[in-house]
Amino acid sequence: MTDLNIETITNNLADGYNELEKGTFQEASEVQNLRRTNHSLRDRWVYTANLPLFRIHNRCLEYGLGGRQSFDTIAGADIGEFTRQIINNWVYELTSSQVDQIGNLDIFWAKASDLKLKKQNDSWSYFLIDTSDLNAEKLNDSQRPFAVKAHGSLELKYDPEQELFDYGENMNILRNEGEINETRIWLPTPNHIKGYIKKGGVVARVSRLDYFGSFSLFDAGLRDVGSRGGLCGVPKVGEADDAQNLV
Repeated sequence: MTDLNIETITNNLADGYNELEKGTFQEASEVQNLRRTNHSLRDRWVYTANLPLFRIHNRCLEYGLGGRQSFDTIAGADIGEFTRQIINNWVYELTSSQVDQIGNLDIFWAKASDLKLKKQNDSWSYFLIDTSDLNAEKLNDSQRPFAVKAHGSLELKYDPEQELFDYGENMNILRNEGEINETRIWLPTPNHIKGYIKKGGVVARVSRLDYFGSFSLFDAGLRDVGSRGGLCGVPKVGEADDAQNLV
C-alpha cells in the first residue's frame, strides 16, 4: 500500500469503515505522515484505526491503545454492533472471546497512574507533548508509546546527524508549519471510565486526530461515532465518490 492508494472519505465511523478495503484504515501516526505533504488533510479531523481499551488488571486500572490489527479484529468484526454499543452505552464491551484475544494483538498497556494525567474535568484528562522534544525524552516510559502511536515511529538512540524518524519529522511539522508548541493525548479520567468496566471485563472506545487549528490533538477515548468525519484508507471499488484524493 502506498500513499497513491490512500484517499480520505467523509462519513460516520461505521459506514465509512465499510467503504474501505479491510486492512487499509489508517492509524493516527500514518495520517500524521501523510500530513507532511498533504496540506488539505491538516485542515480536517479524522477517525483513526487506533483502538483505546480500558480494564482492571491485577486490581489496577489500565489504559490500552492498539493499532489497525486491534481495530480490525475487535471493532471491525461487527462495526455496526461496535458503534451501536458506543452510541447507547458510551463504551463497547468486549466479548469473552475477544478478551481472550487481546494478548495477541498490537496493544500497549499502561497503568493509569503511570500516565500522570492532568484532569480537565470529571470526564476528561490528558498529558502534554512538547513538539520541540523530537525524541520524546520528556515523556515517561508509559506516555511515550501512546505518543508514538499517535505521531509516528521513534528511534530512542537518535543521531542528530542522521535523518529524523517519523516522530521527529512530524513534531517538526507541527511546530514549524502548524505553529503548535504543545499537543495533547486526551484520555478519560480514571473515575469516569472505571464506572463502565465490569468485573473481569474490557471496554473500548474510538479515537480521532484533530486538525492543526485544534493543535492536532489525539483523542483516545472518543464516544462520538456518528459525526461525519474523515477516514483515510483505500476505498472499495465503486465506493470512492465521496473521497478526496490525498496526492
